[in-house]
Amino acid sequence: VLGVHIWLFFILPGITHIKFRDNYAAQFWYLFKCIYFGYSSIQVRLGYPKRIAGNFLMKRFNYVTQVLYRIYLLIPFLLELRTIMDWIFTDTSLGLSSWLQLEDIYSNVYLLKCARWAEEKYPTDRGVTRPKITKYGLGGSILILLILLIWFPLLFFSFSSSFYQPNPPKEVTVEIKLGGYLPIYQMTAQDFDLKEFKSEDSKALREKIESLNISPAIKDSASAFLRDFNSDDIRCVNLFATSVDLWKISQPIRDIVVNNLRSNVTVPVRFSYTITRNPPNQDNSGDIAAVVTGENIVNITADDQVVRNALIEMLNGTVESQTSINFTIRDLMPRFLHVKPKAKPEEISALKTIFPRDYYANITMGLNRTKSIPNSTDVWWEMSEHENKYDYRPSCAPPSNQEYLSMIFFNDKVSPANISFLTRYGIIGLYTTFVVVVARLLRTILQTSRTIMFNELPSVERLWHLLRDIYLVREHDMLRIEEQLFAKLLFLYRSSETLIRFTKPKSL
Repeated sequence: VLGVHIWLFFILPGITHIKFRDNYAAQFWYLFKCIYFGYSSIQVRLGYPKRIAGNFLMKRFNYVTQVLYRIYLLIPFLLELRTIMDWIFTDTSLGLSSWLQLEDIYSNVYLLKCARWAEEKYPTDRGVTRPKITKYGLGGSILILLILLIWFPLLFFSFSSSFYQPNPPKEVTVEIKLGGYLPIYQMTAQDFDLKEFKSEDSKALREKIESLNISPAIKDSASAFLRDFNSDDIRCVNLFATSVDLWKISQPIRDIVVNNLRSNVTVPVRFSYTITRNPPNQDNSGDIAAVVTGENIVNITADDQVVRNALIEMLNGTVESQTSINFTIRDLMPRFLHVKPKAKPEEISALKTIFPRDYYANITMGLNRTKSIPNSTDVWWEMSEHENKYDYRPSCAPPSNQEYLSMIFFNDKVSPANISFLTRYGIIGLYTTFVVVVARLLRTILQTSRTIMFNELPSVERLWHLLRDIYLVREHDMLRIEEQLFAKLLFLYRSSETLIRFTKPKSL
């Protein structure tokens, strides 16, 4: 008590610089503590009760107390905490397992006594059919609930897509590497370089697909893919063709690359891209990755002598003289990508089949040097896709005569944070974790044949009085009799014939 007052009136105001009279949260907590200390003092003065016979809900037998008691049983760990505390602070000859058995029997008998009260209060005539209002009201409600449980995953995934939000890229960084060395080209697209697809572009793409003389199955596959994306889900990524960094390479590394090219060793050209998103209203569950990466690799083989010779000449002439030699790497840059929330971006197989010559762009590369500064050794790489003649080019992509590289990203929508815990598992996972679990739980509840002998007792008056006697003798420290009465209770539950005679109504 003293510590609470010192904390509230001296330490806390010094930390927060707020006086106690102005701190409403502290005042509310102090009021709660005063009530708590008041009841605690009464508990200390009177001591812990020796007679523990259920709780206040078990004093009467009616629908209200029955429902409230069932709610009490549904609260996790509350019954267990109370039962174990009673065993700790009460003098008894019973062990913990026996005490738990006694409390379980007492709880079950109380519910049975409420059920018998309801049967006496509202009797049902024998041999009379159940009213239709009961059958259609109760049975119909349960039937509708079961149907909804079965269809819940399908309905949820059917309607949840309308709540999904766009997840476009905020920044796209592209690198082109020659072998495993420093990038020869690096550029970042953001803001106005990431242009939204227009509805006219989507319509033109669909019309282009429909006009092609291809298999109907391929058309249907492409149409089904495009149907999942709105215009605000598609972005044109326009990258300036000139590298943002100067290209610097040491003489030993240059010699290694030249020797590899001369010795016909396969030299990979890596086109890698890093996509950064800012998922809207997301939690930290890990369902959506803010950054995803991917790459496309094209190998310069021994048969590509034109490319090899051009590269050798360019590398040998980077310092001595300016060169205007260019070379082209075929199928280096993917023009269409399916960007998923977390997984690696994937190729779009339907569009790859429809546009086999347009799906990958051929990139022409060349070195350039500062002309305004004499004897300057600063060089950089420039890229171009001028030589590509595309069957389809959206309006958001720059014209082919401009110095830009253009890619088109189809970005999956993402679910809001409040339903992401359901959507992350997919429809199969939801069926497994929800429908199957609920079905097993319901089946367990309905399989009551094993408990008929305990749940269908005609009269529990004598059982109830026996339980009350156990609590009564414990209160008077008659622990030997308590143990004997509990043994009698166990014998009744072990012997079905004795239990039948013990719970027989007085009228029989």
